[in-house]
Amino acid sequence: MATDPVRDHRIDLYARAPEQRPSRLLLSVDEVQDLLGVGRNLIFALLSTGELESIKIGRRRLVPVGAVDRYIAARLADARSMHDGFEVDRDVM
Repeated sequence: MATDPVRDHRIDLYARAPEQRPSRLLLSVDEVQDLLGVGRNLIFALLSTGELESIKIGRRRLVPVGAVDRYIAARLADARSMHDGFEVDRDVM
């Protein structure tokens, strides 16, 4: 299996502690894909529905770092609300 040194470098950058990460405001679609661990098609679907905010500069679609944080926070809130509404039937256990 061949490795992609550019992709590996990006993953290494974001695997670091927050204070060691690059201080960039905008991420490429590929970087967001790597950060979230999802496919390119899903990223573009999230962008098209507005679930993940982005801007366009020239021909490039870029995602603000804060938009990624807000997307993750929203998904966590959804997961928590679903979990809070779930009651375990202790009699079955």
